[in-house]
Amino acid sequence: MPCAQALAFGGAELPTDVRDAKCTVQSWLDTDYQADFRMPRGGVSAWLTDAYPEAPRPGGPGTEACGSGVDYCFQLDVTQRPGVEAYYVNVNVTYENAETARGAVLGVHDMT
Repeated sequence: MPCAQALAFGGAELPTDVRDAKCTVQSWLDTDYQADFRMPRGGVSAWLTDAYPEAPRPGGPGTEACGSGVDYCFQLDVTQRPGVEAYYVNVNVTYENAETARGAVLGVHDMT
């Protein structure tokens, strides 16, 4: 599955300077597109602001339920975005070290 297609389903573009990108799609009752990649830690904030400007900021409402080891997460309804097929996106960012962020792991779901 091309990562550009997986991210476009949820209204985002693949960030620049990405490495180790792996993307999948699973379909049954829902269709789940997932993108998992690493990028420079310093670029995460700008990429997320560009891709999802309406997302809560780290520490803001809706970001408290991150899983263990996840530094920043949110779920966002994207149904009102033109050209986006997903209903919502889940974003998880884990800072692996001072230079690298894993993630932003992006799971996109279409409940059809």
